[in-house]
Amino acid sequence: YPGENEYSKLIMGNGGCSNAFTSDDHTNFNFDIKPSLLADALDIFAQFFISPLFAASSIDRELEAVNSEYEANLFKDTWRISQLEKSTSDPKYPYSGFSIGNRESLRIIPKQRGIDIRQALLDFHKTEYSSNRMSLATICYHVPVNESRQLTINWVIPDHRELYYCKPESYLSHLIGHQGDDSLSSYLKTLGLAIELVAGKSNSAPGFNFFSIDIQLTIEGLNQWERVLYSVYQYLAMLRKEGPKEWIFNEGKVG
Repeated sequence: YPGENEYSKLIMGNGGCSNAFTSDDHTNFNFDIKPSLLADALDIFAQFFISPLFAASSIDRELEAVNSEYEANLFKDTWRISQLEKSTSDPKYPYSGFSIGNRESLRIIPKQRGIDIRQALLDFHKTEYSSNRMSLATICYHVPVNESRQLTINWVIPDHRELYYCKPESYLSHLIGHQGDDSLSSYLKTLGLAIELVAGKSNSAPGFNFFSIDIQLTIEGLNQWERVLYSVYQYLAMLRKEGPKEWIFNEGKVG
């Protein structure tokens, strides 16, 4: 496929869309298209990894696109909070790095250092893009659109994979997310502040995880979100004071 726009012509010309993103530990390329054209789209898609063009003009356009995305993200709270987390983390850990990229980091600084940007891309592709490090998934999905009022509380916690036999995060998830009488969820529902509460660990990158409490709020809960937050921390303080209980741990064991 010598033409650099063959992929986008096929996808966009048939009511589909495509995108890509890089997270802390992997890069994702995705597209959607009607099923009858999936094989054709995958054939072109595969060439990105087998024999990419890396045309100089395409590199310049993509660099400007990345810079535009960076400038737009400066005014988005989610990205600002993410960068705040990174800038306040341990500078020795890769997570602390600048994760987006802009004109300065991708063009100006490399040129000052005498780096050929296109050659650097070719070298990176040759080194990092190997089939044994890739996976492919095809799915059919439907995304509902609903109004949402949600309070999410995140904590960074150590990577406890070596403690798989006792699962400390599961113990906390069991208690915090409990739905029975006298639970945090029951208390907030009784006050008319919450509809649902879930808690648990979410995997992030090697070396650490996030533990989250997600609370779907009522309209009144949204108005009194500080009271909801206070109740969560009061409940956590109670758990800390009481300490772990063996019978609760045994109750949560998988038979």
